[in-house]
Amino acid sequence: MERRVKAMRSFLLAVLVLGGLPWQSGCERKPAAPGSSAAAPAPSRMNAPAAPTPASETAGIAYEDRAEALGVRFQHTDGSSGRYFVLETLASGVCLFDYNEDGRLDLYFPNGRMLPPGAKPAGTVIGAHPSNVLFRQNPGGTFTEATQEAGVPGTLFGVGACAGDYDGDGHLDLFVTQYGTNLLYRNNGNGAFIDVTEKAGLKGQEVIFGAGAVFFDYDLDGDLDLYVTNYCKVDFEKDLPFFNNNIPGYRAPEQYTAVPDFLYRNDGDGTFTDVSAASGIRAPEPGRGMGVIATDLDGDRWPDLYVANDGSENFLFMNLGNGAFKEIGLTAGVALDLNGDEQGSMGVDAADFNGDGRLDIVVTNYQKQTNALYRQGSNGFYTDVGMESQMATRSLPLVAWGTKFFDYDNDGILDLFIANGHLEDHIEQYDQSSTYKQQNQLLRGLGNGKFDDLSDRSGPGLKIVKSSRGAAFGDLDNDGDTDIVILNSRDQPDVLINQGGNRNHWIGLELIGKRDRFAFGARAILHAGGNKQIQEVRSSGSYISQNDLRLLFGLGQLTAIEKIDILWPDRTQETVTGVPIDRYSKIRQGEGMVKS
Repeated sequence: MERRVKAMRSFLLAVLVLGGLPWQSGCERKPAAPGSSAAAPAPSRMNAPAAPTPASETAGIAYEDRAEALGVRFQHTDGSSGRYFVLETLASGVCLFDYNEDGRLDLYFPNGRMLPPGAKPAGTVIGAHPSNVLFRQNPGGTFTEATQEAGVPGTLFGVGACAGDYDGDGHLDLFVTQYGTNLLYRNNGNGAFIDVTEKAGLKGQEVIFGAGAVFFDYDLDGDLDLYVTNYCKVDFEKDLPFFNNNIPGYRAPEQYTAVPDFLYRNDGDGTFTDVSAASGIRAPEPGRGMGVIATDLDGDRWPDLYVANDGSENFLFMNLGNGAFKEIGLTAGVALDLNGDEQGSMGVDAADFNGDGRLDIVVTNYQKQTNALYRQGSNGFYTDVGMESQMATRSLPLVAWGTKFFDYDNDGILDLFIANGHLEDHIEQYDQSSTYKQQNQLLRGLGNGKFDDLSDRSGPGLKIVKSSRGAAFGDLDNDGDTDIVILNSRDQPDVLINQGGNRNHWIGLELIGKRDRFAFGARAILHAGGNKQIQEVRSSGSYISQNDLRLLFGLGQLTAIEKIDILWPDRTQETVTGVPIDRYSKIRQGEGMVKS
């Protein structure tokens, strides 16, 4: 409480005396990035978005679960020990990436293991010898399991995953968080991976409970660094169930000791150095880290970090540009709920949902807590408009996990998806306000800062009731609209194919950087119809998951755009014109569009 009071006092001082938040005071001037121009302009404020396509015109756009038909057959396990170990609650995310570079997105599912670690199944047990699973997409759109041939089964209890080219060889590598030592799989470029965790210097001495992870270039030196969230200390002997009216369940997160996160600096030679303490990441009291995103929130072209913590304050680490970060979550208004209480936060995403040119933050939370939508103001302070925007009106009975802003109907206005599912499998027996299996949500952006819940009007895929966790978003069938892959705890995954979202016009982009082939951290600003849209290339998001690296913009009925401004990770900027609609185009840094 004392820390919270002090933080609020510092916020009031920043607003009343300095006229802005601490990072805007000029007291901590950030140096120019390597090889950059100090005059590189920040993006201008956006115009308000045009009126959305009428609801009558979006009728018939439906999501259909085609997992079985496409060959995505996989049984997830969370350990299901019956002893209610905390590990079971977090599992698992999903990674959507093109690992073999054939132009088709592939799927990777982390999976749990028998608990406690090393336990042997008694007799015949379904899922007794689980593995992480990789599905390779075939030319016809179906999927074939390729786990063993690719060499990525995982080694321990799998939680989350993200992709990034850590060694700069032009191939996407795979990072997997686990209980124990996390995994770094290096992509050999021949359809197979090799475990380089120890060689890369990522094999620690302590047993950790990794959850979220993100590749990003925090020091702008041209190679990808790595941030990893950790959840808590685990003691399988002392981790006993909580009983409510003699019904067993999981203990509250506050009863587990939080452990600090890690920041690893890429040394450019295939190895990493732990700079967690030196960078300021270890400055705040540790939280029980879950989802994480890396993005430039204050427009200074240095990537910042937002971390969702379970049962403790969320973190906003502002990049000071000198190798260090400053945690300002409380003073910025994104650490707690409207009542000043800590939340059980899981998933996170950032986007300009209201078209004002500033990135806003969505955070998914636990039952009896509203999901948060932090709208960024002109002074850098955030206001939770979850209820005001109507995106949180149904969230109280739900436990929310994976999430993302995206344009499901390509009308040029961002929509929002939220994956739901309780972790207490007996919740109905002592709390009739909720259920274990829950419906996911599709919230349509109306263009006026509000959302309309279309979950019951968007096809059979949105009427599925399971206990969902991670969700990843991308154009699986390359038809110009966004599909959704959902990891369901103790169940089969859903592969929700968007049927009809491409009726409106669209533009797809694949950005190719000079120093980083995949241009992680690049931002594209599309100008069309007098309005502007922002999209970014990111390594991680949602809930401990990985989304499509391509950028997809909806245009509604527009048949042409004015231009696209590309802000590259090295802080250079270029403008591209003549980009065709209703197709994917490649833009190479310094060269413009790549002719097919």
